[in-house]
Amino acid sequence: MTISARSFLISFTLLFLACELSTASDAPKVTFPGSQSSVRVPFELLANNPYVNVKVNGKGPFNFVIDTGSIDSVLASETLSELGLPPKDANGGRGDIEITFAGGLQIKTERSGTLSMAGLWPLIGRRFYGIIGYDILKHFVVEFDYEKKVVTFYDPEKYKYAGSGTVFPATMEMGYDPQVPGEFNVPGVGAIQAVFTIDTGAGGTVVTTPLVQRHALIEKVTQKVPSPGQGVSGMEFNDVVGRISSIRLGSLVVEKPLVALSLDTDGPLAMDDLGVNVGGNILQRFTMIVDYPHRQLILQPNSRFHDPFLADASGLVLKAQGDDFKIVTVQGVVAGSPADEAGIQEGDIISNIDGESTGKYALWQIQDLFKNSGKEMIVTIMKKSKKVTTAKIKLRALA
Repeated sequence: MTISARSFLISFTLLFLACELSTASDAPKVTFPGSQSSVRVPFELLANNPYVNVKVNGKGPFNFVIDTGSIDSVLASETLSELGLPPKDANGGRGDIEITFAGGLQIKTERSGTLSMAGLWPLIGRRFYGIIGYDILKHFVVEFDYEKKVVTFYDPEKYKYAGSGTVFPATMEMGYDPQVPGEFNVPGVGAIQAVFTIDTGAGGTVVTTPLVQRHALIEKVTQKVPSPGQGVSGMEFNDVVGRISSIRLGSLVVEKPLVALSLDTDGPLAMDDLGVNVGGNILQRFTMIVDYPHRQLILQPNSRFHDPFLADASGLVLKAQGDDFKIVTVQGVVAGSPADEAGIQEGDIISNIDGESTGKYALWQIQDLFKNSGKEMIVTIMKKSKKVTTAKIKLRALA
């Protein structure tokens, strides 16, 4: 099940911890280059999340994810020495750091806390060094152009929107996470009103547990991908990925999206306040502008707006291992799925897909390959016995 909510969510692993680590100054020094009032920064879209290269105190560049769902700009504890930063300064604090984006935009601010992020690296197949969060983003109007893969930081005092997008007044959940009202539609239930929390650090979109329980969505959503919590290899994830009819934000209607239906009993996904946490699988269909100082969200559909949401068509639960994240191991197989029918088993190592080494792909790219419903794929696998064999998977969408 390659679209498990846990496989494509970043910011939920950090949401509450980041709140506890908040020490950043409310008044960092922001310097635009020359007389510019905006700076364009290219980003990579990896597993639906925007990653930018920044310098830290003149060192780098280093890869950081931009996460509207994180209150602070948090550093990866595993990379502090490479960043040239001690755990604490001589006075027991963390001191100031200077972040420099491509294009020359500089921000000098009090350094926030650190978290272990190594567990998040296998999905994108590389190390990243930290998170750009609200403590930095709040000083700008931030435009995410997912089609051109450019994020633009605007001086809010000189910014005026002149496009054709839909403008939403936004509130800030817990003071930092942009939210707008909307509704989602489920067959047999109808339109459900909810708040939609905008989270660039989440790869997928999640309906939180209170909404799932209130409307009996596990029973009502008929097109679902069985999750590991439903008995695949004994894994314990409390969510199911399903296809709903639509999501509506103002006049904008996103048709037949895939969402994770949470069954968590504690943590952020058990919070009623989050409503629907909207991640990159939906956000990448827009140019999105978050106007932090004026509490506005602007959405303008791009050329991908009407693209279908592709579901897993294999039934494989995969993990990437090794120092370079290139060992692709089968963690579980959904019963009755194409992978199960092909004889693939837990513990098998996949080394080749349709004549291409798995080493050329990140895990999220392999997951995408297995969404091509209707295609027959030949995979080379090594069994636990070390025997190498091939299997044909006739892909069939599971949702």
